[in-house]
Amino acid sequence: MKCEEAGELIHAYLLGALDEDERRGLEAHVRGCPDCLAVYYEESQSMEMLLRVGDPVPAPLGLRKRILDMVNASARPAMRPGLIGGPLALLRSALRQPVAATAMAVVSITLVVLSGGAVLLWQEVNELKDEDSRLSANLQDQLDQIQEENERLAQTIVNQLDLAYLASMEGVSTVMLEGGDSAPKSTGMLMLSPNATWGVLLTLGLESLPRDKVYQLWLMSNNIRTSAGTFKVDSAGQGQLMVQGLGDLRDFENLEVSIEPAEGSPEASGANVLKGPMVIDGSQ
Repeated sequence: MKCEEAGELIHAYLLGALDEDERRGLEAHVRGCPDCLAVYYEESQSMEMLLRVGDPVPAPLGLRKRILDMVNASARPAMRPGLIGGPLALLRSALRQPVAATAMAVVSITLVVLSGGAVLLWQEVNELKDEDSRLSANLQDQLDQIQEENERLAQTIVNQLDLAYLASMEGVSTVMLEGGDSAPKSTGMLMLSPNATWGVLLTLGLESLPRDKVYQLWLMSNNIRTSAGTFKVDSAGQGQLMVQGLGDLRDFENLEVSIEPAEGSPEASGANVLKGPMVIDGSQ
């Protein structure tokens, strides 16, 4: 498949409109062509960003019912079965006793009623506090998800600008990465600036990770690994990372990507998903 044909099929591929043979042919071509890989990545990121604009934020499940239940419960203070019948029975018995005994019985009954009401009020207050804590936790989870999505979209826009700026420069070179033992179908490409002091890593085919995990890029020279940063991938397995501040990137010998804790790791400790030598494919 030629680049011109691949470029015409990328939009249809992203929309799921290709047949099986066309899809396989395009995927095989993109994995081996840095130019088409960059086009595919840029188009897919733009489409995903457009699809996500204006997504409604759903309210927590059952929020309306829980609020109504709380209102109804506070409007109808519950009384324990037998609480009224007990004191009335004691009062009827006390009326048959002498005056002093009756007075003491009335005082005792009053204390029983007041203490029972206090217990009920204390229980209701605690139940409302517990429900308020649950609602606050659910709302905080929703806010955290919204904040995380906003940060991801903002980073996507920054990544698009970085990639567009780099792709427009003359003398850009590329380094290809292949899937490691834990992700044999994945692929990656490091696009280097003309002076090789910074670049952009693009990845395809990696799995989405849980919140406590990230992908970490390592640059190696003389068997010493240097961290070049961490990144996440979207639901389509696409990731992007700006690599800078490490001097001339051509001085390194190899590249690796591994799975590490969310805060990153001082040394590579997780599964290897991408790897490749620092072999420059040429200038664009």
